[in-house]
Amino acid sequence: MFIIGLVMALLLGKLFKEFQQQYPYLDALISVFCILATFLTAKSILENWYYWIVLNLLSIILFHFQELYLTEILFLFNFSMSIFGLFYWKKLAVKK
Repeated sequence: MFIIGLVMALLLGKLFKEFQQQYPYLDALISVFCILATFLTAKSILENWYYWIVLNLLSIILFHFQELYLTEILFLFNFSMSIFGLFYWKKLAVKK
C-alpha cells in the first residue's frame, strides 16, 4: 500500500506541477496518504495513527512554508489529536 501511495503521489504531483502549485509533490504526498490513512481508520487498523502523525507534521511544515499560520495551528491540534488517538487505541487494544 505504501508503494502504491508513493506512485500515486508522484503522478498527482506532476499534475499539481502543471497547475503551478508552490509545493506540488509535498501537497500530493499529503493528499494521497490522507486518503489511504482515512481508509485504514475506517477499517480500524491501529497503524493508521502513525500515518496521521506523519501527515499532520508534513502539513504543519507545508502550511508554515506557505505562511498560512492559522492553518498550521489547526494541524498542530490535529497532530496532538493523532498522538492521543494512537495511545487511546493502544489502550483499548490491551483491554480486549
